[in-house]
Amino acid sequence: MPKASFFKTFWNNLIIVLAIYNSFSTPLTIAFPEVRDYWKEKPEIVLAELIIDSTYAIDILFGFITTYFDTNMGEEIW
Repeated sequence: MPKASFFKTFWNNLIIVLAIYNSFSTPLTIAFPEVRDYWKEKPEIVLAELIIDSTYAIDILFGFITTYFDTNMGEEIW
């Protein structure tokens, strides 16, 4: 298996950190409407949430273009 590039390793770690953030923030905003209302008043939090959601969308696109299956060799190429 080929060694992953620095960017790919960084990107995967970034996605993990963002997923951990979402695992805490999403239940918090669902359980406590006052937190959700407070966060909606803060433009920097709204912008951060938008950036995080956009990062997930970009990660999905990266997932489609970073590997392919080589039928001749019978393995996934990174």
